[in-house]
Amino acid sequence: MEQFKKSPSAATSVLTLLTADGQPPHLKQAAAVFFKNMCKRHWDAEASEVTIGEDVKQQVRDNLLSLFLVVPESIQAQLSEAISIIASHDFPERWQALLPALVQQ
Repeated sequence: MEQFKKSPSAATSVLTLLTADGQPPHLKQAAAVFFKNMCKRHWDAEASEVTIGEDVKQQVRDNLLSLFLVVPESIQAQLSEAISIIASHDFPERWQALLPALVQQ
């Protein structure tokens, strides 16, 4: 698991799993929890030895809100926490689109 977290695409791979057809709900729930915990421990590059690249962070910021709208409530709860964690580090400097996207949705 530690090796996977160090993968440059770990965050986006886990998010892709949330919308994959044929995956059992408990696996998707576990993936959402894993993503939230990954954000909590590794989003802030200064506080973590495992870094999430800025290009991956931008992909996550660009797609997280639309993903949030299409997943079940149990997964939304985890993604909501992840959004809050990311926003606490990146808003408004690196996530300027957050507020307009929230208003639009």
